Amino acid sequence: MQVKNKKYFIVFLFSSISFIYLNSCDKMNKKLVKNEIRIARNNVVSDSNVKSFSFSTNENIVDVPDYILQHFNNIEEVYFGNNPNLNLEKTFFKLRRLKKLKNVHISNNVEYLPITINGLVNLKLLDLRGNKLENIDYAVHLDSLKQLLLSNNDLGQLEDKKLEFLLKKISLFPNLEILDISSNYIDSLPISIEYNKNIKYLNIKNNDFKFFPVNLVYLKNLKFLEMDFIPNIMNLPNSLDSLKDIRIEFSSKEPIVTEEQLKLLKTRYPKIGWYRVP
Repeated sequence: MQVKNKKYFIVFLFSSISFIYLNSCDKMNKKLVKNEIRIARNNVVSDSNVKSFSFSTNENIVDVPDYILQHFNNIEEVYFGNNPNLNLEKTFFKLRRLKKLKNVHISNNVEYLPITINGLVNLKLLDLRGNKLENIDYAVHLDSLKQLLLSNNDLGQLEDKKLEFLLKKISLFPNLEILDISSNYIDSLPISIEYNKNIKYLNIKNNDFKFFPVNLVYLKNLKFLEMDFIPNIMNLPNSLDSLKDIRIEFSSKEPIVTEEQLKLLKTRYPKIGWYRVP
């Protein structure tokens, strides 16, 4: 079933609804929105079925509407994107009321994380792809965070000290296992990457590395590394042997790692799984 209006619509799938997409191309009519939420609720067996909300491409969203927080208590995932008037500090403050919230996706030219994000005590995944992040100084209590996605943030354009400090702050997330810093024009990794001892998956594809980031050998729990061809790929450090039982995947975009190079790498570093993927 679909409730639709040229200004606002909600799409839901009968009684098995799990995702609601809220989109506005015109000024939001709050009375209309509340009415459509009510209509949606009357056609849903239980509000507990609703697990995800998207507020993307809604220029009138300032924060999370109270009527959503009141009626949908089991939301586990929210999406924000292209919301020019979004007040991030207030949004995180209100999201803390969603005790089951685990995943947050924001693509909204975010430059910093406000202190109110620390109220999301059960947050498992923070997706900040496609922003302009410069610091996460105030995010100090995300103890449950397991995945942090930071691709397409132009981190390589930051001053060296800022990038170093940012990666050091990331290490304060005690349970972080997955870190994506791909597509950021990074040409080297600062020494602070070494502090991220619990990282198991690291994506550094689509950056500007000329040499293998040697300090990755200190990530003793690293099991999966995604990277691109590096000009000096055959001049890897001997210390790479310390990365036991790790899988390293090269993308097949040009220039690619040749089959001959892969064979040599497998011979030279037999404890590492070397792969080329589409």
